[in-house]
Amino acid sequence: MSPFSITLSPDCEPDAGSMPSDFDRRQNLVERTIRSDGHRFLGVARKILGSHDLAEDAVAEAVAELWSTEEAPRNSGAWTLRTTVHRSLHLARTARRRQRYEGAYSEARDDRDTEDPFEACARSEARSAVRDAIDSLPSLQRRIIQLRELEGLEYADIAERLSVPIGTVRSRLNRARAALREALRDYEPCCAVHASEIARWAR
Repeated sequence: MSPFSITLSPDCEPDAGSMPSDFDRRQNLVERTIRSDGHRFLGVARKILGSHDLAEDAVAEAVAELWSTEEAPRNSGAWTLRTTVHRSLHLARTARRRQRYEGAYSEARDDRDTEDPFEACARSEARSAVRDAIDSLPSLQRRIIQLRELEGLEYADIAERLSVPIGTVRSRLNRARAALREALRDYEPCCAVHASEIARWAR
């Protein structure tokens, strides 16, 4: 008995150009793997994510990848377990980033409720200067520093997102930071709030 059900998406249904035998092969592979090891997949995912719903999402994504394989893995259970772990770790990182964003948004909203109008204006002006400096960067440097500083991605995640080597991520990030320091070097802050916003990017 499977611990959960897998509903095939419309993309998985056979069309006029596909062979029914191929559809049957994929369906049998998925059903056999889930029936044999589904509880184990779900348990591992739940241990990583601490959430039954997220664990089901991770397993469903892993099973979708199994369905998409052109050749059936020699050991479909081990293959799907490894893929489940990867998907679970990805979902865990995404959840942590979301929590950071929500916390930062809440703090920023509270700050806006109590912040001095002059400081609010200074913060807005500093951020505008930073945006202009970032916009002046070459496209790859600009994208990398946005993913790192604004979205909080790790180097490996940035490399995967942009399909570039991790060494390229590191070198372009260093160049981007150097360019921002140069662009913001002569920018004179008018208050502590102003200075802290500039210092974050001109470090």
